[in-house]
Amino acid sequence: MGIIDTLKKWKRLIENYLMYRRSYFFLIIVLVLMLYLYPSFHEVYEKKQPTDTDHAERCLDDHITPYDLESLEGNANVRRLHNWKDSNEEDNSYLPWIGNGHLGLAVLPRSSVYIKHPDAKSLSLPIGWSPLIVPIAHGTKREAVATHFPSGIVSRYQCYGSGLYLSHLIYSHRSRKEVLIQEMKIANPTAAPIVLTLDIQVRSPDKLLQEAKHRIL
Repeated sequence: MGIIDTLKKWKRLIENYLMYRRSYFFLIIVLVLMLYLYPSFHEVYEKKQPTDTDHAERCLDDHITPYDLESLEGNANVRRLHNWKDSNEEDNSYLPWIGNGHLGLAVLPRSSVYIKHPDAKSLSLPIGWSPLIVPIAHGTKREAVATHFPSGIVSRYQCYGSGLYLSHLIYSHRSRKEVLIQEMKIANPTAAPIVLTLDIQVRSPDKLLQEAKHRIL
């Protein structure tokens, strides 16, 4: 082997060594950039993923938006609720009430049907029972109660983060004075089965008597 071949061999070794060093150096730079930029990309990715609360809020907005114009014209009132049981504490702007002069009911938890007392002209006597069926499901939930004044219909909307959606139309019958109607629609767009508990709330007799006495007097 001549001197020229030896020099060429050493030249190739040096070039390979430098090439590997450049490759390792480039790889290290890429890894450092990935470690540096990963938290930012991860944060952006996490923000873009809709949560159950986002799904529930968007569903509720879709159903109460049609009432915006009616509310501006004074023909409707919408109460947004985070918890059906706390609806009395969250918003006292308007009582969602249905009635026909013979019986009436506030579409609120722990409410009671009211009828006329023999010595009163108003619906002042609670009977201690509500015919409204209250469906209960687990999961993140948003709901609202909308009252449409011209029709006398109260609508209740329940949206869950899982996609479950429930709507209620509640109103009193005009020709049959003793009839209250609750139309319920349940939609489950998922393939998973969902268990619903149907509840009817009854108030304590002592509290009902106190309220009746207060209203009659």
